[in-house]
Amino acid sequence: MDDDFNNTVDTSWSLMKKVIDDIPGTHEACIESMTLDANDDLSKWEYIAGITGIPSAPNITLPSTSVSETLSQILSGLRVHKGVLEAVRDRLSSPGRVKSLLADLEDLLVQINKTLQYLNVQPPVEPAALNISQLTDYQVQVMTHVTLARLQRFGQEAFRFLRSLLPNDP
Repeated sequence: MDDDFNNTVDTSWSLMKKVIDDIPGTHEACIESMTLDANDDLSKWEYIAGITGIPSAPNITLPSTSVSETLSQILSGLRVHKGVLEAVRDRLSSPGRVKSLLADLEDLLVQINKTLQYLNVQPPVEPAALNISQLTDYQVQVMTHVTLARLQRFGQEAFRFLRSLLPNDP
Protein backbone atom coordinates (compact mmCIF):
# COMPACT_ATOMS: atom_id res chain seq x y z
CA MET A 1 0.00 0.00 0.00
CA ASP A 2 1.19 3.53 -0.58
CA ASP A 3 2.24 6.16 1.98
CA ASP A 4 -1.03 8.13 1.79
CA PHE A 5 -3.03 5.01 2.60
CA ASN A 6 -0.66 4.10 5.45
CA ASN A 7 -0.85 7.64 6.88
CA THR A 8 -4.65 7.55 6.74
CA VAL A 9 -4.73 4.16 8.48
CA ASP A 10 -2.29 5.46 11.11
CA THR A 11 -4.49 8.52 11.73
CA SER A 12 -7.57 6.26 11.93
CA TRP A 13 -5.81 3.99 14.41
CA SER A 14 -4.83 6.98 16.60
CA LEU A 15 -8.35 8.43 16.50
CA MET A 16 -9.88 5.04 17.35
CA LYS A 17 -7.56 4.83 20.37
CA LYS A 18 -8.65 8.33 21.44
CA VAL A 19 -12.34 7.40 21.15
CA ILE A 20 -11.82 4.23 23.19
CA ASP A 21 -9.92 6.16 25.85
CA ASP A 22 -12.64 8.86 26.05
CA ILE A 23 -15.55 6.47 26.56
CA PRO A 24 -15.11 5.85 30.33
CA GLY A 25 -14.98 9.59 31.09
CA THR A 26 -17.97 10.24 28.87
CA HIS A 27 -19.89 7.46 30.62
CA GLU A 28 -19.03 8.84 34.05
CA ALA A 29 -20.06 12.38 33.07
CA CYS A 30 -23.31 11.44 31.33
CA ILE A 31 -24.80 8.49 33.20
CA GLU A 32 -26.58 9.58 36.36
CA SER A 33 -28.20 6.31 37.40
CA MET A 34 -26.18 4.37 39.95
CA THR A 35 -27.51 1.12 38.48
CA LEU A 36 -25.74 1.76 35.16
CA ASP A 37 -22.13 0.92 35.98
CA ALA A 38 -19.64 1.14 33.10
CA ASN A 39 -18.15 -2.21 34.19
CA ASP A 40 -21.49 -4.05 34.25
CA ASP A 41 -22.25 -7.09 32.16
CA LEU A 42 -24.04 -5.61 29.16
CA SER A 43 -26.31 -8.63 28.70
CA LYS A 44 -28.60 -7.55 31.53
CA TRP A 45 -29.40 -4.33 29.66
CA GLU A 46 -29.99 -5.86 26.23
CA TYR A 47 -33.74 -6.34 26.87
CA ILE A 48 -34.28 -2.66 27.63
CA ALA A 49 -31.98 -1.80 24.74
CA GLY A 50 -34.30 -3.75 22.45
CA ILE A 51 -37.36 -1.92 23.76
CA THR A 52 -35.75 1.48 23.22
CA GLY A 53 -34.85 0.57 19.65
CA ILE A 54 -31.09 0.93 19.86
CA PRO A 55 -29.75 -0.19 16.49
CA SER A 56 -26.93 -2.70 16.52
CA ALA A 57 -23.70 -2.14 14.69
CA PRO A 58 -22.52 -4.85 12.32
CA ASN A 59 -20.02 -7.32 13.69
CA ILE A 60 -16.48 -6.91 12.51
CA THR A 61 -15.62 -10.24 10.96
CA LEU A 62 -11.95 -11.03 11.27
CA PRO A 63 -10.52 -12.17 9.08
CA SER A 64 -13.02 -10.99 6.54
CA THR A 65 -12.87 -11.66 2.85
CA SER A 66 -11.15 -8.31 2.25
CA VAL A 67 -9.70 -5.22 3.86
CA SER A 68 -12.36 -3.10 2.15
CA GLU A 69 -15.17 -5.27 3.56
CA THR A 70 -13.86 -4.90 7.11
CA LEU A 71 -13.37 -1.15 6.67
CA SER A 72 -16.96 -0.91 5.41
CA GLN A 73 -18.15 -2.79 8.51
CA ILE A 74 -16.17 -0.41 10.71
CA LEU A 75 -17.61 2.62 8.93
CA SER A 76 -21.16 1.28 9.26
CA GLY A 77 -20.70 0.46 12.93
CA LEU A 78 -19.21 3.83 13.79
CA ARG A 79 -22.08 5.56 11.99
CA VAL A 80 -24.64 3.56 14.00
CA HIS A 81 -22.99 4.50 17.31
CA LYS A 82 -22.61 8.12 16.24
CA GLY A 83 -26.29 8.27 15.28
CA VAL A 84 -27.42 7.03 18.70
CA LEU A 85 -25.12 9.44 20.53
CA GLU A 86 -26.38 12.34 18.40
CA ALA A 87 -29.96 11.39 19.26
CA VAL A 88 -29.37 11.26 23.02
CA ARG A 89 -26.85 14.11 23.38
CA ASP A 90 -29.29 16.88 24.26
CA ARG A 91 -31.14 14.74 26.81
CA LEU A 92 -28.00 14.09 28.89
CA SER A 93 -26.63 16.06 31.83
CA SER A 94 -23.22 16.55 30.15
CA PRO A 95 -23.88 17.01 26.44
CA GLY A 96 -20.44 18.62 26.05
CA ARG A 97 -18.68 15.32 26.74
CA VAL A 98 -20.79 13.58 24.13
CA LYS A 99 -20.23 16.45 21.69
CA SER A 100 -16.46 16.00 22.11
CA LEU A 101 -16.74 12.26 21.54
CA LEU A 102 -18.92 12.89 18.48
CA ALA A 103 -16.30 15.26 17.04
CA ASP A 104 -13.66 12.54 17.38
CA LEU A 105 -16.03 10.01 15.79
CA GLU A 106 -16.66 12.40 12.89
CA ASP A 107 -12.91 12.83 12.34
CA LEU A 108 -12.52 9.06 12.45
CA LEU A 109 -15.33 8.58 9.93
CA VAL A 110 -13.60 10.98 7.55
CA GLN A 111 -10.39 8.94 7.80
CA ILE A 112 -12.15 5.60 7.29
CA ASN A 113 -13.93 7.08 4.26
CA LYS A 114 -10.52 8.12 2.87
CA THR A 115 -9.19 4.59 3.27
CA LEU A 116 -12.19 3.26 1.35
CA GLN A 117 -11.57 5.85 -1.38
CA TYR A 118 -7.96 4.67 -1.68
CA LEU A 119 -9.34 1.19 -2.24
CA ASN A 120 -11.95 2.49 -4.75
CA VAL A 121 -14.86 1.30 -2.59
CA GLN A 122 -18.17 3.09 -2.20
CA PRO A 123 -19.00 3.73 1.47
CA PRO A 124 -22.09 2.00 2.87
CA VAL A 125 -25.37 3.89 3.19
CA GLU A 126 -25.86 6.14 6.25
CA PRO A 127 -28.32 4.82 8.85
CA ALA A 128 -31.62 6.63 9.40
CA ALA A 129 -31.85 9.18 12.22
CA LEU A 130 -33.34 8.01 15.50
CA ASN A 131 -36.37 9.56 17.14
CA ILE A 132 -36.15 9.23 20.90
CA SER A 133 -38.78 11.81 21.86
CA GLN A 134 -41.06 9.16 23.41
CA LEU A 135 -38.38 7.66 25.66
CA THR A 136 -38.21 8.35 29.37
CA ASP A 137 -35.09 9.89 30.87
CA TYR A 138 -34.17 6.50 32.33
CA GLN A 139 -34.53 4.83 28.92
CA VAL A 140 -32.26 7.51 27.44
CA GLN A 141 -29.74 6.76 30.20
CA VAL A 142 -29.90 3.03 29.40
CA MET A 143 -29.61 3.75 25.69
CA THR A 144 -26.51 5.86 26.31
CA HIS A 145 -25.00 3.28 28.66
CA VAL A 146 -25.51 0.42 26.21
CA THR A 147 -24.26 2.46 23.26
CA LEU A 148 -21.08 3.52 25.03
CA ALA A 149 -20.42 -0.07 26.14
CA ARG A 150 -21.04 -1.37 22.63
CA LEU A 151 -18.86 1.37 21.13
CA GLN A 152 -16.07 0.41 23.54
CA ARG A 153 -16.21 -3.24 22.42
CA PHE A 154 -16.64 -2.37 18.75
CA GLY A 155 -13.83 0.19 18.95
CA GLN A 156 -11.44 -2.35 20.42
CA GLU A 157 -12.08 -4.72 17.50
CA ALA A 158 -11.66 -1.87 14.99
CA PHE A 159 -8.49 -0.75 16.76
CA ARG A 160 -6.96 -4.23 16.47
CA PHE A 161 -7.86 -4.43 12.79
CA LEU A 162 -6.45 -0.97 12.00
CA ARG A 163 -3.28 -1.81 13.89
CA SER A 164 -2.87 -4.93 11.75
CA LEU A 165 -2.87 -2.75 8.62
CA LEU A 166 0.03 -0.61 9.79
CA PRO A 167 3.34 -1.45 8.13
CA ASN A 168 5.13 -1.51 11.49
CA ASP A 169 2.48 -3.04 13.74
CA PRO A 170 2.92 -1.07 17.02
